[in-house]
Amino acid sequence: MRRAELAGEPGTVRWAGVGIVWAIGYLLESTHPVMHPPLKELRELVNKYFAEIIYPGQYLLRAPITDGDIDRFANERQKFMDYFLECDFGEWKPGQPFPWIHKEG
Repeated sequence: MRRAELAGEPGTVRWAGVGIVWAIGYLLESTHPVMHPPLKELRELVNKYFAEIIYPGQYLLRAPITDGDIDRFANERQKFMDYFLECDFGEWKPGQPFPWIHKEG
């Protein structure tokens, strides 16, 4: 996320934020209940940060993270995991579209 900020890539910054919020939610589902209050507080802080951040570009833009973003991230992550379990990467080259994005599922 920080590299993307320094490179001026607001879409990547935002998508990294979506991943962070997803990861906190994943931890909420998989950790001991004693960890839930601090994780919920952290999720609120991260959501607030990304709701208030102004992305540079032709127009200044705010783009809070939505539940739909989290669902999309989870779906793409699952496709990525499934692809690595099932496929050979011998034919894929950097710069080409990611084959797991278009994987049915």
